[in-house]
Amino acid sequence: MYPDLNSTQKTPADSRVPPPLSDDTSEGTLIISAGYGNRAYPLAGVRAEIYVPAEESAADAPREVLYAVRETDDSGIAPPLTVPAPDAALSESPGSPFLPYSLVRIRVYRDGFAPQEAEQVPIFSGIRSLQYFEMVPLSEGEGYQAPGGIFTIVSDSAENNL
Repeated sequence: MYPDLNSTQKTPADSRVPPPLSDDTSEGTLIISAGYGNRAYPLAGVRAEIYVPAEESAADAPREVLYAVRETDDSGIAPPLTVPAPDAALSESPGSPFLPYSLVRIRVYRDGFAPQEAEQVPIFSGIRSLQYFEMVPLSEGEGYQAPGGIFTIVSDSAENNL
């Protein structure tokens, strides 16, 4: 029997959370790709911002921090990014409260295209993940301009970001 997809009942998996990351945390690889025309045309110059959950501290602290920035090349692919991910063994025992992956949020921008965002992108230990963005060109009157300038990354250390 198949589960009822319209049901609002929570399953045990709904209450699972990514485990806390520590010094012995594993890593996964994230590759961001962008194009348009139903994947027919790769798109260079797409700026991708990757956000990770912030360490829990004060109630007024940000919930996430900018972890890295990447930009796509002529092939529409950004350089790979290594992202901390929990060891899969933490989630393999029965009744474990932990998910086998960490979660990131990705925002992409490019002049002349609508900005996009992917939330809760899973990063698994030892796995290479590809996140594709189908960019939507804007009409001439819409005039969206991607943010520019220098962005500060809070820390390039995963230990401080997750």
